[in-house]
Amino acid sequence: MFIYNYTKKQLQKGCIRASIAHAIMMNSYPELSFEQLWDGFNYSIQDGEGTRGTLSFYNNYCVIAIRHDHGRVIQCKQEILNQLFKDFPNEIIELAQSETLQYLLENVDGNITPAISIACW
Repeated sequence: MFIYNYTKKQLQKGCIRASIAHAIMMNSYPELSFEQLWDGFNYSIQDGEGTRGTLSFYNNYCVIAIRHDHGRVIQCKQEILNQLFKDFPNEIIELAQSETLQYLLENVDGNITPAISIACW
């Protein structure tokens, strides 16, 4: 396993660069316009093959959540979220729940809940 230590600023710059390249590419490949989205300080990506993720940039933090539909997916009921985020600072938990995870919602047995494969900050 590789562990990379990126700063919030490095991640944000990378997302901005990717957005610019994506915007330029849309002239030739408009059918791929769904792959990237900025909504305020949230950057969401998806590949059309079952992988999607959101990076939320707020103050000095970046919260990341990713779901890969063909791998292990966690249906994030509140008790599961509490366990997943038990070592996260309260401000990060609030950001994840109010922003990041809202882009990864799924209908599970009639209940709308976040579904993720991994989360980090």
